[in-house]
Amino acid sequence: MEAAILAVDDDIMVLNALRMQLERNFKEYVLEFAQNVDEAIEVIDQLRGNSIKLIVIVSDWVMPLKNGDVLAKYVKSIDENVKVVVLSGKLEESKVESYITSNTIDKVIMKPWDEANLMDTIKSVIA
Repeated sequence: MEAAILAVDDDIMVLNALRMQLERNFKEYVLEFAQNVDEAIEVIDQLRGNSIKLIVIVSDWVMPLKNGDVLAKYVKSIDENVKVVVLSGKLEESKVESYITSNTIDKVIMKPWDEANLMDTIKSVIA
């Protein structure tokens, strides 16, 4: 079964940077990209319809209309094994622990991120 990584960010420049970095480091996976939560949910549903297993979401936290917590809760309700790595410049430290403890998210990387650190983080949650 094919496996996929989904990156979500409302900032197209951030999404393009993620695209380049993921394409360099994760050639063996299906890579998908979305600019908001609703688009990400459509992608997730399409992957499921095509029997492609989503294994990791790399998502911004603060986005227009719906934040990353909505996406994280949605994907975990479908498959609690999907790993959620949050990229954020605005996630409060006090909330991070509660989201990790409740299994809503798995890791947090603060923006701006270091490519090697992000790729190592993704590899560690896949392993």
